[in-house]
Amino acid sequence: EQSLSMVISSIANLIPQ
Repeated sequence: EQSLSMVISSIANLIPQ
């Protein structure tokens, strides 16, 4: 399971830096 990785990826995509 890679739920943490998916969550981090989603947040990284939502937050433009």
